[in-house]
Amino acid sequence: SGEKISKSLSMVRSNIMLEAMAYGSRPIEFVSPSSDSALLPQNVSFLKVKPHSSNASESTLYVGYVLIFLALVGLASAIVSFRKRDMLNGITYNEMVLVLVCVFFLCFAFSLPPLVTVFDHVLKTPTYILIKLTANWRTLARLFLAMHPAIVLLASLGLYRLTRKGSAKIKVVVVALCGIVLFLEFLPAQLHPTQDLNKNAPQIYSMLRSDSKVKLIAE
Repeated sequence: SGEKISKSLSMVRSNIMLEAMAYGSRPIEFVSPSSDSALLPQNVSFLKVKPHSSNASESTLYVGYVLIFLALVGLASAIVSFRKRDMLNGITYNEMVLVLVCVFFLCFAFSLPPLVTVFDHVLKTPTYILIKLTANWRTLARLFLAMHPAIVLLASLGLYRLTRKGSAKIKVVVVALCGIVLFLEFLPAQLHPTQDLNKNAPQIYSMLRSDSKVKLIAE
């Protein structure tokens, strides 16, 4: 029943403010490779510390330095050529950059913890207002799933601006080089699962799985 499910799941839930504080994103996590990155010694990664009661699954928000560089190129190009109307499929380059930047900062603002400390001053973020209006939010760091595509698209615009005046050979070399570095940036040290994802799952999920009447589960 719905009541039984709610009681089961409530055992792995806590106060919404505390969970938003724990599972909110930290800017340092966007530039911190995964704890199992093949490029770093295992004792170097920032994520090994888990400083805010989160876990590696929720706090692995690495963007990638190649994407960050290309996205900054795309943004800088839009600023430099602000008065130009470079059209791409019926929309100007600057309009696309503006939309992507707005999506990123909107998602970023609401992915933060409700309270942040800046120079010893505690500030309320937009997340604080959100969870005061509704308690239906928990792991706000997952807004990264909307932020990252915006960064990827902005990076693609930066790559376009970098290569548009080059020869075909230069374009192929630059794209291939970026692809190789990206591959290495996200390459894990172990190419297989390192833990049993079902081990600590609430028992209710096993019950629902065995119930033939349940066709779809959404949490």
